Amino acid sequence: MQLTENSEKLNSNLHFILCKERTGSSLLTAMLNSSDEVLAVAEETFSLYLYPKYRKVTWWTDSLLASFFDDFVLMSKKNLDLYFTKISEARSHFISITEREVCYQDICIRLYGLFFPNKRKENVHVFVDKPIDYLFHLDEP
Repeated sequence: MQLTENSEKLNSNLHFILCKERTGSSLLTAMLNSSDEVLAVAEETFSLYLYPKYRKVTWWTDSLLASFFDDFVLMSKKNLDLYFTKISEARSHFISITEREVCYQDICIRLYGLFFPNKRKENVHVFVDKPIDYLFHLDEP
C-alpha cells in the first residue's frame, strides 16, 4: 500500500484480534509486524468508538478528516509518540493522502497506515489491531 498518492484505491483488509490481557497478543502483534504485508497496532479503540459519529460520512472534507484525526488523538489509549514521529505531521499527512469519497473502514485503514512511519508500507495490505475493550461489545452466545 502506497500511502502517498491521493488517487490510489485501497485493496486492504482490516482485522481485529479479540483477546484478554496476558495472553501473548503483544508477542503476536510483534510477530505480525515482522511481515512486510502486515501492519499491526496495539489496543487502539477509535474504530469502534468513532463509528457512531462518522459511519454515515461518504464525502470527507478536510474539516471532517481533521475532526476525525483529532478525535482519534483525544481518545487514544497509548502514547502516540510511540507510533508517530510527530502528531502534527501525521495529521497533515492523513488529510493530504485520504481520498474524499471513501467509506468509514477505508478511513480507519488510512489512519492505521500512518502508524510506525519508519516501516516500509509498499506491500502492506493487512491491518491488524487488538483492542481489548472490544470484548465488552460482543454478544454472548
